[in-house]
Amino acid sequence: MKVNTPVVSSGALLVKERKLEVLEIKVKGQRRLDRIMIHNVSYRAFVYGTENEEKVKKAIKTLFPNSLIQCEVTEGHYKTPVLILYDKINKKRDIKNFIETLNSIGSYDKKRILRDLEKKMDDKGNFFLRFDKQKAYLGELEVVEHGDSIHVKIKMAAYPAKKEPAMKLANKLLGVN
Repeated sequence: MKVNTPVVSSGALLVKERKLEVLEIKVKGQRRLDRIMIHNVSYRAFVYGTENEEKVKKAIKTLFPNSLIQCEVTEGHYKTPVLILYDKINKKRDIKNFIETLNSIGSYDKKRILRDLEKKMDDKGNFFLRFDKQKAYLGELEVVEHGDSIHVKIKMAAYPAKKEPAMKLANKLLGVN
């Protein structure tokens, strides 16, 4: 503090310093999210005859709270009806929310994703993840390999739209520089 600076009570000064600190953290966080380039995120989840459609929708809302879930009916292996719940997320705000949700997954799942990143990325820069439906219904996120899950496709905005540049972006997305 300079001598010619007006004297402010130490309590008020401390509050101002804390506000600036919090603001700086938020701005840094936004910059980091702005650098992550994603064209869109799409998902789909199957609802089989033994499952409750509303519970699967609730599971989807754990990942995509603002999604307008669309529904398609198809026929299963034993001629039973199967619902396909899906949507494509294009809005920047909703993509940022998804990135924040994705970054909240546990370190074990992040390490697993990074270890298998090459298998989870196709040649066109699409990044594929699967999340356990039952855990998502409970508000938790767990990356799984089995088919009875919420299938997520992240279209990375890599240039050129190839695997290697997209993998670099996916590493940044998951917090690895």
